[in-house]
Parts: sequence; structure tokens; C-alpha cells
Amino acid sequence: MSLIPAALFVLWLAPFFPFLYVIVRWRSAGASEPGIGSYGLVLFFACGAVLVGASAIAMLIFGGMSDAAEDEMKRAMWGLLGAASTFLVLQVAIGRAVAPAEQAEAATRVFGGFLMAVAGFVVFASLATFFVAWTMDLDEMRDRAIEARSDTMKASGSFLGVFGAVYGMTVASMRS
Repeated sequence: MSLIPAALFVLWLAPFFPFLYVIVRWRSAGASEPGIGSYGLVLFFACGAVLVGASAIAMLIFGGMSDAAEDEMKRAMWGLLGAASTFLVLQVAIGRAVAPAEQAEAATRVFGGFLMAVAGFVVFASLATFFVAWTMDLDEMRDRAIEARSDTMKASGSFLGVFGAVYGMTVASMRS
């Protein structure tokens, strides 16, 4: 379970940024674009901070519900949440300073859509994991498998709740 924040970090970083940057540049084509590249980077790192922070919150919720979570994992998640929160606040402050007035809305919508897509993916994966664990045949399972089923449902439920909230907030922000 502690690999989930790292997996989200890789999912955030690896394939998407070049495409998002091209979309932002394309949407602002024809107009002068002072600072759009800097603002795009700020939004990119803000999205990463939100994803890492949300995964840390979900792991802390799971740790509170489960006996399987170790104290070291909980301390690491508190540290990860602190770092993500601090970095997000920093990115918001920098973003307000460097946001080009005309293109800021287009760039914000592109990265909001990206955040919505990644959060939606995590919601879907959490739902799938939860329902697969829920529908397992308990008569054929041993005690250890039943405990693993319970932990799987708790973990997927915590990720579903946290990333469902992130998804809902991004959907609401995209409507306005």
C-alpha cells in the first residue's frame, strides 16, 4: 500500500506533461504568451502536490482503520502530506505572481482537466478493487485471506473517498 503514492507520482510525471504543455500552448496560439510556460509549470507541480497529498491522506485514513498499518508508514505519510501541502501553498503563491492574465484561464482548465482525469482513474480503480474484494467467496477463504479482504476494502474505500472528493471538486471547478 505504501507504493501507491510513488505510483501516482510516476503516473503524474511520466506521460502527461509534454502533451498538456502542447495543449496549453495550442489554446493560447495567436496571442502573445508572456509567462504561459512558467504558469504551466506551476500548475503541473500543483497537480502533483494535490495527487501526492491526496494519496497520503488516503493512506492515513486506511492506517487509522487498519491494524496492518505500521507506525513507520503513518509517520512517512504525515511527512509526505506536510511536504505536499507546503509545496502546494508555494505553487499557489507563485502561480498568482506569474499568471499571465489572458491565458491563465485556458491553462488552468487544461491542468484542471488533467487532475480530474487522474483522480477519476483512481476512483475507478478503487471502485473496482472494492467490489472485487466485496464479492469474494468467504466460504472458501481462510482467516488470513479474510483479513486481507478487509484491509483491501478499507484501503480502496479510503482512496475512493479522498480521490472522489478531488474528482468532485475538479468537476465543480470545470463547470464554472
